[in-house]
Amino acid sequence: MLAVRALRLVKRPGTAETIDWARGASALVGQGEAWPQALRRALGLLLKEQDDLETAGAEISVLSAAPGGQL
Repeated sequence: MLAVRALRLVKRPGTAETIDWARGASALVGQGEAWPQALRRALGLLLKEQDDLETAGAEISVLSAAPGGQL
């Protein structure tokens, strides 16, 4: 989450969006989705602007590919 908050976004997510994102990603993981994919799929709950979704999606891809990468 710190990595996403550090990005230059059109509209920064608030606390409610962050909670929704975490709950949505957790629900996807509970249904068998791998964690990095669950985070990407739930990004629409966190970010409302298309540019922000693309920026954050790229960042998540980079971080999930790095050894020991954390969001």
